[in-house]
Amino acid sequence: MDNKKILIVDDHKMIRDIIKSYIDGQNMTVEEASNGQEALDKCKHSQFDLIMTDIDMPEMDGITLSSKILANQPDQKILVLSMLTDTSYVKKMLKAGVSGYISKEAGQEEILKAIHTVMNGQNYYSQTITNSIMNTMGGKPKVKTRTVLEQPLTSRELEVLKLIIQEHSNEEIADKLFISKRTVDAHKQNILGKTGAKNIVGLVMHALERNLFDDLE
Repeated sequence: MDNKKILIVDDHKMIRDIIKSYIDGQNMTVEEASNGQEALDKCKHSQFDLIMTDIDMPEMDGITLSSKILANQPDQKILVLSMLTDTSYVKKMLKAGVSGYISKEAGQEEILKAIHTVMNGQNYYSQTITNSIMNTMGGKPKVKTRTVLEQPLTSRELEVLKLIIQEHSNEEIADKLFISKRTVDAHKQNILGKTGAKNIVGLVMHALERNLFDDLE
C-alpha cells in the first residue's frame, strides 16, 4: 500500500502529538502546522492525501484555511477535528466543502476510522456532530433557500433517504429494498441532486427542515 501523507493543523502541540501517536504504524507520513497560515504555506509546496485541521487557531482559523484550499484544490480531502461542535461551525465547514467533521472527544478507534473513510473518498461525521445539528434543528425549523431548484423525491428515493439517515451502508440498503448497490448509488446521486445537499449531514438537515420522517431519531 502506498504511503499516505497527512498534514495535522492544530495550535496545540500536545494534540498534534496525540494524533501522530494514533497514526503511528498506519503507513502514513505526518507533517505538522501550528496555524492555518503555516498550513496554507505548506500546501503551496507539498501535496497531502489528507489535511486534519482544528478550527480555532491564531493567524488563520480552520474555516478560512479550508475555504482557501478548497477554492483552488476542490478535490483536497479535509477532516475537521475540533472541540467546536456547535451547528454554526459545522455549517460553515460544510459550506467550505470539507469531507468530514469529528469531535476531539472521539477516541483513537473513531479518529482512525474517520481518517481512512475520508481518504477512501467518503464523508465521515461523528454522531456528536450529527446530534448537534439535529438537536439545534428541533421544533419547527425554517426551510432555507437553496441555490438549486428543489424537486420532489419519489417514494423509493424517500425510502433510500430514510435508510441513509439511519446510517445504513449501501449494501444494507440494497438488501433491505431488494435492489442492487448500483441502483442505491443512482438513487443517492438523484437525492443529492434534487435536495441540493452535499453530504449526509446535509441530507439530515433537509429531512428535519421538512419534517419528512416523524419517527426520525
